[in-house]
This record gives sequence, C-alpha cells and structure tokens, in this order.
Amino acid sequence: MQTPVRVAVTGAAGQIGYSLIFRIAAGEMLGPEQPVSLHLLEIPPAMDALAGVVMELRDSAYPLLHDVVTSSDAHEAFDGVDLALLVGARPRGPGMERKDLLQANAAIFSVQGKALNAHASRDVRVVVVGNPANTNALIAASNAPGLDRRQFTAMTRLDHNRTWVQGTADGDWVSMAIPADGSYGAREGVMYSFPVTCSDGDYEIVQGLDVNEFSQSRMQATLDELFEERAGVEELLP
Repeated sequence: MQTPVRVAVTGAAGQIGYSLIFRIAAGEMLGPEQPVSLHLLEIPPAMDALAGVVMELRDSAYPLLHDVVTSSDAHEAFDGVDLALLVGARPRGPGMERKDLLQANAAIFSVQGKALNAHASRDVRVVVVGNPANTNALIAASNAPGLDRRQFTAMTRLDHNRTWVQGTADGDWVSMAIPADGSYGAREGVMYSFPVTCSDGDYEIVQGLDVNEFSQSRMQATLDELFEERAGVEELLP
C-alpha cells in the first residue's frame, strides 16, 4: 500500500467542508489507489458536530481512509500535512462592512499561515476557499516565510484547482489564483487568477492568450480591488 497523503480541511463540519471530505476519502481527489489521512480543523463550538462527521466517515468504511485527526488547534491539525484545503472562514454578518470581514478573516488566515509554516510538510500544497479567497491566500502565504508562495493558491473554479494534483490534459489549461508575476498586466503583490497548465504538482502560466478590450478592463478592475483589499490588511503581511 502507498504511504497515505495527509489532507487537511478547515471548517470541516461546515457545508462545504462536509461535502469535500467524503469525496476525498473516496479517492475522487487523489485517485483510486491513493490512501489518505484526513486532518480536520474546526472552531471549538463546532467540535461536537465534527465528531458526528467523523462517525459518518468511519461508518462508511472507505478503503482508502487510513485515519482521521480532529482538532480545534491549527498547529495540531496541520502537523505533517501534504495538502491543505482552507475552507473555513468568517461569513459576512448583518451590518458588517467589507473591511470588517477582511479584518476578521485576516486574523484567521494569518494564524493558519504560521501554523502551516511551523508544522506542514515542506512540499505542502495549499488551496484557499474561504472568501475573500485571493486576499486570504495572500495573508496565509505571507505568514509562511519558510514555504514558497507558489505552494499557495486561491480557488477560482473548484474543478480547475483539483487538476493541480492530477495534472492538466495535453493542450488544455485551467484557471488558478496564484502569486501575480506581471503576466497579463497583473503586477506583483496579490494573488491573481491566471490560465495555467499543471504537471507533477507544479504549474506554469500560459502566456500569449488573446484578451479583448472589455475583458482587459474587467481584469484591471479586479486587480485594483485586490490591491485595495491588500491595503486593508497590510499590517498582517510580514
């Protein structure tokens, strides 16, 4: 049997996390031959609900599921993980402005970035799902100086991010939010969605695609918004 891949999922008892972990345990993310160990992170008030999820996992008797670790401590949950899906995030509450949401989530993802830096595999791959995903990914990556920023991505399209592990088909490309490098006019400093090809757990930006004037204007508007978000959490970007 192959060595199990350790997969962390945050917000694991929430609706999105709940829908993900059973598919991971069934082999739909890493393939039908790859055993997995699930590391599930939740906030303390949701640990009872998470215990129920674990009971369902065990009752399902997935052949590929090697073991399950649960915790409300990111340092414990991320110990040795190879893949991390950062799903849990603070939702926008009544009367909460966008800057308030940014600050609330910045605190969460700075802690998680530090925990990944301290405890995860040096080859860990991190996908940020919790909104605002691009800026949350930037915060997590900035707080993990021992990891390459190319190891962090924010979700653009769920099925596309899955190809990071499986690789893209010849001649095909997908969309992933990754550290901007100046391609397509997106200057460095934010996580930005680019067309990429994936192979062996790495990616390359597809250059030279034709972008019409309307699309370019929308891309610039998105870039401007991401830099506004960055300015709102600058103190959490070491």
